[in-house]
Formats: sequence, C-alpha cells, structure tokens
Amino acid sequence: MATKEPDPLDDVARFEADLGLRSGFFRALLQEDDWSFVIKLHALVDGAITHLLVEELGHPEAMRPISRLSLADTRSGKLAFGAALAVLDAHDRRFVQKLSEIRNMFAHDVRMAGSTLADYASRLDDAGLSSLVKAVGPGRDPFPIGNHMVPERQYVVENLKLTIWVTAMYTIALAYQHKKLASSKNRLFQSVVTLPSRVKNRERGP
Repeated sequence: MATKEPDPLDDVARFEADLGLRSGFFRALLQEDDWSFVIKLHALVDGAITHLLVEELGHPEAMRPISRLSLADTRSGKLAFGAALAVLDAHDRRFVQKLSEIRNMFAHDVRMAGSTLADYASRLDDAGLSSLVKAVGPGRDPFPIGNHMVPERQYVVENLKLTIWVTAMYTIALAYQHKKLASSKNRLFQSVVTLPSRVKNRERGP
C-alpha cells in the first residue's frame, strides 16, 4: 500500500488550530491585498515560532514572556532562541528576518501605504534583490516552470507574493514538526521521571 506524500498544508492547518485561528486562514492569505498579506502572515509566523519555542522549552508558563520577545532579533529575540535550541536553521531564520523587514516597512513607513510587493521589489538595488532571492527564493537557479526554465531572480520578482507564501508554508510546517517532536519528548520525559514511583507502587500491590 502506497504511503501518502506529506502535505505541508496539513501541518499548517494543525498549527492554525493550535493558535485558535479559523480553518483555512493561511490559504486565504493569498486573496488578501499585499499590505494585509504581509501583516497577517508575519503575525502567523510569529505565533507559530512562539508556540514552537514554548513547547521545546517544556514550560507552558513561559508563553507570555516568550511571546513578548522580538521575533527577528538574532541576539536576544525568538530567532536567537530558535538557533540556540536548534529548531530554526539558517534558512528559516533568514526567511523570518526578511519577512520581518518587509513587515516593518509596510507597517511603519507611511510611504508604503497602499504599496504592493512589486513596488517594494522595484525599490531594491542589486544587493537587495540578491538578499531577497536568497531569503524567499526556491533555491533553484534556473527555476523550472512547466517546460521552461527561468532565472530564479526573475521568478521571485514576478511571483513575490506566492514565493513568500510558499516559503512561509515550509517554515510553519517545519516548525509544527519540531513542535510535535518536542511534545513527544516532553511526554516521554515525564513518563520516565514517574516510572520509579509507578514501579514501586506495583511492587507493593493493592
């Protein structure tokens, strides 16, 4: 019997449920205008990483202080914790930093009001575009589209919203897998810790 290929959207949907979001929240982001897309996606990624870190630490009571940390701070924020706990690799951290950079521009720069992701990309110089492609691109250059191959930079610039969405899907799904593993490890640890007392109780009998 053939095994079902893993679908990252399934893990994203489970994370939506854990975060108390309506089903299909992530899928619906593609229908949002670019400003709303960036703000809401950043909030979702932030929430997912917060839950991941709390589960990895094994202390639910840490939710409030962890949630107040800056997401993209690589020295003392959530990315720093993710790196130290080995649950966010360099690619994940690079994507989150870039998404946070775009979010901050959209949220805090009045000149970005009503702007699109295409407008954002058009303002980047060569180094900025290279940084963007490295953070959100598919990592294949050239990139296959049907029977054609296009330069990765061209693909990213022409499909920036979709590219960010897909990379976010991968990041959130991977975070959920880490979270699920951390939860299993924590349950196993608690079982091992209580094993001696359970064994002694059995030996004493009724």
